Amino acid sequence: MTQKRKKYTDEQLGKLTYQEQLTYCLDIIYEHEGHFSDDKRDPGGLTKWGISLRYLRMIGYDITGDGEIDEKDIYALDKKHADLIYICNWWEEYEYFRFNHVAVSAKVFDLAVNMGAKRAHKICQRAINKLRETPIAVDGILGEISYAAANELDPWKLREEMRKCAMDEYREILFRNRNMEWARKGWMRRAAW
Repeated sequence: MTQKRKKYTDEQLGKLTYQEQLTYCLDIIYEHEGHFSDDKRDPGGLTKWGISLRYLRMIGYDITGDGEIDEKDIYALDKKHADLIYICNWWEEYEYFRFNHVAVSAKVFDLAVNMGAKRAHKICQRAINKLRETPIAVDGILGEISYAAANELDPWKLREEMRKCAMDEYREILFRNRNMEWARKGWMRRAAW
């Protein structure tokens, strides 16, 4: 089940409303993560809409309300619940809306869902440092300095640098963990998006 996102021109992307930006970002995540998965090789385990059972347990979200967070919760996870999780635990928690352009917000958000927020934020910070003379800290924390530095850059150039840094990060993960080699093609495709 692949979610189709609305297509925009580069010019239109720069003029989206807050809600349109959020919808655009969620559609990208669902395009990359929207299917049900129970791949035994995946450390995330049972997953739907990109949200794993492990993650539901971590945030304590009992969708069925039966007092247990188990497989039934993944099966019951609909898009409405997934939207709520992504909005509350990612979009608002990390304030991705503070990027001046949805090209940057979407890239960071999508990487964070796939590889974890801190790692994705470091990728963004490394990419920022490749485009400016004065480096910022690469600590995985998006704050005033990171947002200001990102927002002074051309969003398309920043996204391109994030793509390169993401590919490097995925290669490093694969080098350290050969058991994840099965994910290489999907990760490289995702990094290049």
